[in-house]
Amino acid sequence: MACHAAGFHERACLLCRFNCVSNPKIKTMIQEIIAFAILAFAVVFLIKKFFWKSKKKKDCGDGNCGCS
Repeated sequence: MACHAAGFHERACLLCRFNCVSNPKIKTMIQEIIAFAILAFAVVFLIKKFFWKSKKKKDCGDGNCGCS
């Protein structure tokens, strides 16, 4: 059973719409938007992880706070 190249391309194109965009400027723009979004997410994650001071619950001191 032979598979036609055009038929395979059409099925593959349905799986990934990004490759079906024929204008290279639009592809570049979409790639840049995705890259900057990932970069922004990574920066926010690192800032939150290392510099954001989380509010921790206060310790009762001697352990007899009546919350057993």
